[in-house]
Amino acid sequence: MQTKYIAILVTGVVLGLLGQKIMERSFDAKDPNSGPATCLNGETESVYACSMHPQTSHSQPGNCLVCGMKLVDKQVSSFFNPDLLPLQAGEVEQMNVRTMLVGEKPEKGGNSLRLRGKLEPDQSRLYQQVCHLPGRIEKLYVTEEGSRVRKGQAIASIYSKELVAALETYHFNKRAESLARSALNNLKAWKVPASFYTKVDMTGDYHIPADVYSDFDGIVWKKRVVEGSYAMNTHMGHPTVLYDVADLSVVWAVLEVFESELRYVKEGMTIDLEVPAYPGETFSGKIIHIGDEVDPVTRTIPVRVSVANKEWRLKPGMLVEAEPTTSVAAPKSIVIPKSAILWTGERSVVYVRKPAYDRPVFAFTEVKTGMDMGENIVIVSGIKAGDEVVVQGAFMLDASAQLQGRKSMIQTLDSKKSEEDHMVANQ
Repeated sequence: MQTKYIAILVTGVVLGLLGQKIMERSFDAKDPNSGPATCLNGETESVYACSMHPQTSHSQPGNCLVCGMKLVDKQVSSFFNPDLLPLQAGEVEQMNVRTMLVGEKPEKGGNSLRLRGKLEPDQSRLYQQVCHLPGRIEKLYVTEEGSRVRKGQAIASIYSKELVAALETYHFNKRAESLARSALNNLKAWKVPASFYTKVDMTGDYHIPADVYSDFDGIVWKKRVVEGSYAMNTHMGHPTVLYDVADLSVVWAVLEVFESELRYVKEGMTIDLEVPAYPGETFSGKIIHIGDEVDPVTRTIPVRVSVANKEWRLKPGMLVEAEPTTSVAAPKSIVIPKSAILWTGERSVVYVRKPAYDRPVFAFTEVKTGMDMGENIVIVSGIKAGDEVVVQGAFMLDASAQLQGRKSMIQTLDSKKSEEDHMVANQ
């Protein structure tokens, strides 16, 4: 009985294979133009095949004569060309995919270089306010960081035994000229004003504190002492620093420039600055220094811009965007929105629609990026003027490609294997 079943099974397989060959020859005899084609632009006919039986080729759509599966276009099938992602028109609408022709004028950014950075104090205008008098700090008149001080303003009151001794020597040793001169020199070194030491009351049991005056205009950047502290002067070692003071009448805008953009900036170039705190208002500055070293992580170079800060409205730490007053991008540059690009490690990828097909078909395309222009970016290679690039929905397309096993950001198919599959499919 078992031998009988095996014989029947073998006979069925043989008859099936013979039937397949007969039907293929019959189909080919009726359709002499059923050879392979390479494009769908009307110049040659489409070629349809079965994904399970790629050795068969037909010029008309339909079902496979062997297994009954629906025939697919060789040019769009993932088996034959994994670089292409075919979709139905409804799928494109569902993914909200939008495209633009390369070469169209960007909505924003134009052909100007767009830089970003932040404001910092002008380092040449940072000062240390020292206490010229040795003694105990009885009173601080400026107690908060960020307070504005002006040159000549009283900032602290000091009680100094050394000051009292110098005043006594100056007033009570008029006949000892050398002693009086030495005391006067000390008073001047401590920057005690003449209006104080010439009119001070030296009678009775006196307690004579003296004020210390600011040497600079600026903002108290950091307070270094508190009331009750003791101060030293230069004769006793390092002088005591009361405050760090920053003059913000001029500030620096430190901008980050990519290597590829460095050739577009030069020292002395005028820059227009925009600060989010003052929308619609621009501040003019001049490039005074270009950094000498590239940051190994961001691959940027700091560019320092000096900006006049009238009324001290610009504050250190504010974010800033800058734009040179002259256009710097080459007229023939290919510029696309950043939303079109998918960044994956060292690669940058866009999806380009192929208009030769009678359905939406998108190609996974690697590009090389150039100058950053804010919302847009220059493309050095990979696409050309006239290409239709996806500017919205690229991530959705890539996700669909991943689900279908096509080339995508996380799956780079071996090019040699793809060529072999393509050759097998067209045999």
